Amino acid sequence: MPQATISWTPGQNTLTQDLMYKRRSSLTWLTAKHYENGTTATDVIQGLVENVIYDFQILGTCQYTAAGAHTQSAVFSYIYFSCPAVSLTPSYTSVDFSFSHQSNNSIDKFTVTLLSTNPDGTTAGTVASQVFPASGTTLVPGTISGTFSSLASTGDTAYKIQVTMNATADYTKVCDASAFRSLVLPTCGYATGVTATISA
Repeated sequence: MPQATISWTPGQNTLTQDLMYKRRSSLTWLTAKHYENGTTATDVIQGLVENVIYDFQILGTCQYTAAGAHTQSAVFSYIYFSCPAVSLTPSYTSVDFSFSHQSNNSIDKFTVTLLSTNPDGTTAGTVASQVFPASGTTLVPGTISGTFSSLASTGDTAYKIQVTMNATADYTKVCDASAFRSLVLPTCGYATGVTATISA
């Protein structure tokens, strides 16, 4: 389970501090830690959820402000990406792909890209890509699947599938590509042992 290490510079003349956090999608701030000092400058928040954007803020009380008043740091953010496990089923000239998208996280777009490869296994270029969700729709939890039908007609060719994740426009994760080969085309046999008997 992800954790965030938070570091900051305490405000001048600070008496107490609160390390606050929340999901980006929530309006409610939670207190992760309270410090009866103005010197603590780093801590760890455990038990966070992968693929969720979190906002963090430090609240402080100052000996020269009114009781109950707080100083507020700027809000800073964090996300721990966890790439999906992609299932691939290649055929001779196409490949099916699928992976799971969990609910209650910040991922709002996946881009699945079919890559060609060089003989040494390095990426040669982009063959095709598919974006989920389709334009004008919303990404929903469940299985994301599709098919690329643009593999070489010769079969037995190396490719890669790569998933890119977006959490709003602020965060992007390009996942490691999964390598595969299209299936070897079956050999088409030809007739042998043909004989003919000609009679009058």
